[in-house]
Amino acid sequence: MDWIKTNLLLVLTVLGVILGGIIGFAGRAANPSDEVIMFISFPGDVLMRMLKMLILPLIISSLIGGKSLKNIYVVQSSNGVLFFQGNVIVYPEF
Repeated sequence: MDWIKTNLLLVLTVLGVILGGIIGFAGRAANPSDEVIMFISFPGDVLMRMLKMLILPLIISSLIGGKSLKNIYVVQSSNGVLFFQGNVIVYPEF
């Protein structure tokens, strides 16, 4: 019992994954309509859009901060940073 109290976050995470898998398989077997699928997928779609809006400014600001450092290691790896910045510009939804 002490192990469960010590690792409560781990236990709850594993139970959540198992319960989510069971609910997902049961929901697929129920053969839901398109309207039900839309209502279920809407919060996940909103969450993914919010994460994209949050992560892109963080990545760009960390790249600008990294480029502003006058460190020799940053200068040596600037080709990798430029490659990444080029990919962000070319593929903005990635």
